[in-house]
Amino acid sequence: WLTLLPCGRSAALNRQEGWPQGENPFIDLLHPCFLGPLPREENDGLLTTLGRRARLQFAPEALAEVYAETGGHPSLSRALGSQILSAGKGKVTAARVQAAVTGFLKNRDQTAILRAMYEGRMDQDEQEIARTLALQGPQPKTALFPPSADVARRRQIRSALENLVDTTVLIEKADGRVAHRYGLLRRVVQQEAEELGYA
Repeated sequence: WLTLLPCGRSAALNRQEGWPQGENPFIDLLHPCFLGPLPREENDGLLTTLGRRARLQFAPEALAEVYAETGGHPSLSRALGSQILSAGKGKVTAARVQAAVTGFLKNRDQTAILRAMYEGRMDQDEQEIARTLALQGPQPKTALFPPSADVARRRQIRSALENLVDTTVLIEKADGRVAHRYGLLRRVVQQEAEELGYA
């Protein structure tokens, strides 16, 4: 038996009907498996354990604030935890987490991974959706399709939207609207939109 394990950010290899060179031989052949972020309880456990080693005591509201900013992404949670620790040991409150978020966003080295996600790994349609949601807040899916878009364009936008949801960049809320999962990524997109004159 042959096991094929292609890795990528989205399942486009399995979903695209064709490539510029012709038909896609992998269509519906592979089984996508997305590695999602940590659930809230596990993320809280990660921060509590690492915090104990660094002599940080996270208040419950601080853990909630970290989860709102990192969405359970382990790398983002650790990076934000390091930013919190840079202000010293002791009790971590929600206000202290917000101060760390501000410091994190001012540091281009800290935001490099998030900028790479947005600027380098998302295609243009995905970037437009991410920017719209960052600037306008959660939206119904239908609001993300320009009224003048033809069927082909709508299919491209639908595919971009599905990729962002599948890769956990976006979440579907209970009321049917889509929103950013990672508060830090949303803030980086807002920051760039302001820098480039979109906001």
